[in-house]
Amino acid sequence: MQAELKRIQRELGITFVLVTHDQSEAMGLSDRIAVMRHGRIEQVGAPETIYARPASAFVAAFVGDANLLRARVERNGGAAALVSFACGRRAEVTATGHVEPNREGRLMVRPEDVRLGAGPPGDEEIGRRATVREVIFRGPMIRCVLEDTVGEQIVADVRPDTPRSLLERGSEVWASWSARAAVLLPDDPGS
Repeated sequence: MQAELKRIQRELGITFVLVTHDQSEAMGLSDRIAVMRHGRIEQVGAPETIYARPASAFVAAFVGDANLLRARVERNGGAAALVSFACGRRAEVTATGHVEPNREGRLMVRPEDVRLGAGPPGDEEIGRRATVREVIFRGPMIRCVLEDTVGEQIVADVRPDTPRSLLERGSEVWASWSARAAVLLPDDPGS
């Protein structure tokens, strides 16, 4: 049905307005999406932008799964920010809004961007030690629910060919992701 709707829209060249709570349907059918909360528009943009660069923690969590991790903001220049973590590691990340320096912000990382490893990440990556709490087989991927050393939950969607030693409940692993995959989100006054 989705393919047929896209074909009709393309052939007729008219605008369709689709109202749905099904995020995958909205992503697959839309050129532009408006995410609303309590009758207010939170963000308008292309599906790829809404997913990769959400305007708030609400949008990040509403459109797909998102790890929302604490990070201290050292510098925020609008489009990029320097953040630090409890472990002492610092990284330059994309920012979608302003968070005052010397305050805690939320860093969004999608589960598919998290990798598991036996050792610490390289220089271009951000990482945390974590313990595997749950392993859920989902066919083309395996969802791992981790708990890091400061008690935050991290969800990783990894390939089935990930070494089994990293997929055992109770295993101590490193969860890491590219600094380019992390997005500092602005304060979310609506929450």
